[in-house]
Amino acid sequence: MKIKLPLDLKKLQKKADRLFQRRRVLEEVDENGYAFCITCVKTPKRLHALNLDGGHFIGKGLNGAFLAVRYEKNNCWPQCRQCNRFQSGNHSIYRDELIKIVGAAEVERLEKKKYETVIFARSLYEKVIAESRGGR
Repeated sequence: MKIKLPLDLKKLQKKADRLFQRRRVLEEVDENGYAFCITCVKTPKRLHALNLDGGHFIGKGLNGAFLAVRYEKNNCWPQCRQCNRFQSGNHSIYRDELIKIVGAAEVERLEKKKYETVIFARSLYEKVIAESRGGR
């Protein structure tokens, strides 16, 4: 009998990240599976969920910092791969568009909260994974 070892924390974090970001994209798509990139405002891109990333307004920061907002719903929105991966999230446009969606007070709350110290233990990553799969 083969014993399944628990995932180390880094792998667990990557899994939680992937599932959380996928869930956020799926929460924002229409009935056909399409959504707009939050930062493509001059030439809006309506893309299928399979072609969208869950782009963060406040990213990982240096050495994976900013854990306090990593799994915040309002910090992660659908973003095309061009904006998210090759334009570093298009941060200034992202901020302006996010204010239109959630309001300036919420954006300011996220910007302040990012500096809070949070230590993620195995149980917290497992909770994010369970919630992202639709469990509680």
